[in-house]
Amino acid sequence: MTRKEIYKKIKTPEELYQFMQKYMQYGYISKNKEIYTLENKDFQNNWWKEYRLASREEILQYGVGTCWDQVELERDWFLRNNQEFLTFYEMVYVKYTNPYPTHTFLVYKDKMTKQWCWFENADDNNRGIHRFSNLQDLIKSQRKQYILQLENYAITEEEKNKIILKKYNKPKEGETAEQFINTILEQENR
Repeated sequence: MTRKEIYKKIKTPEELYQFMQKYMQYGYISKNKEIYTLENKDFQNNWWKEYRLASREEILQYGVGTCWDQVELERDWFLRNNQEFLTFYEMVYVKYTNPYPTHTFLVYKDKMTKQWCWFENADDNNRGIHRFSNLQDLIKSQRKQYILQLENYAITEEEKNKIILKKYNKPKEGETAEQFINTILEQENR
């Protein structure tokens, strides 16, 4: 059975998480359909010129995606399964060349328990489905984890105050990294 066939049979967020754990690898598909993973020495060097937001079909075919791509696969599943969810983008918003990673993540409201859940596959340090009694506590916890990651990059206290978090709508498939960021920064929070 192909990844696409298995994906279509997923019934719960827990099954989606298990599927992504088993079949998804962190990386990106270049404009020329080359696969870049963290093990690839050119991963970072080629990011700005080669990255483009993958389609659901590409993610399922190649089994690779950054957090940006993986959230779009998650968005697809949660939409198809009539689940209440939000997607968020975070970054350190500075006017000079940004040395810090960005991150996207999806949260959803559990239909049974009414808890808000942070669904995380792309971030190795925070993988899982994390449950919270409300959305504010979820956001606070996730932000704390993002700051911990940024401390590995020697972020200053002043720069921590420049972290932005934006809800965002579905971006266009095929967008470059620069286009993706600009699309989200230009969206109004709704």
